[in-house]
Amino acid sequence: MRETACTECGTRVEVRSKSGPLPKWCKPCGEERQRLLNLERSRQRRRRNREQTPQREISCVDCGARLEWSGINRPPERCDPCRIVRIREKNRERSIAWVTANPELARERWRLGYQRNAERIRATKLDQHYRYKYGLTREDRERLLAEQDGKCKICRQAPTPGRSRSRLHVDHCHTTARVRALLCGNCNTALGLFKEDPEILTAAIAYLAECAVT
Repeated sequence: MRETACTECGTRVEVRSKSGPLPKWCKPCGEERQRLLNLERSRQRRRRNREQTPQREISCVDCGARLEWSGINRPPERCDPCRIVRIREKNRERSIAWVTANPELARERWRLGYQRNAERIRATKLDQHYRYKYGLTREDRERLLAEQDGKCKICRQAPTPGRSRSRLHVDHCHTTARVRALLCGNCNTALGLFKEDPEILTAAIAYLAECAVT
């Protein structure tokens, strides 16, 4: 029995034959080299087929966009954007069918999913509300909050803990839609009740001053 070493990993290989050439690789390394060789041969064969086969033009069945087809594999029916839309539609139809067939299980899954991600869902909905209504991102709100030291712009009071008063509200001009500042719930409501009219606010201040003197 003869012995040799694998040229790849150095593993000792025993050869029972007394004559003939010695193997260069052990069995695992030889199988891996053969796999890579077969893969490279397959790539070269596909490359030659693509070069020898003329490109054909077909149309997307949805939008009519021109598609190139090599003629080797199955021709595509849709372009990439239409294919993505079609996949989303199929997934939506499949989801609606499952919810229709299993309403109780779907309701339970929604409830459990909301409980696990309640804080993230509320934060995401709040971000969407501010972005679509006021054009403010989360970074913009954090910047305004830092400029006001986390307090109301008018009364300089920090928001009190509570369901609806644990955060400052965005005050904006209803005419120009320009964001002005962050206000507490009471100051924001007061401006609305005074119709955001400086004359009415001035009259209210004069009235309070007159009552305080008397």
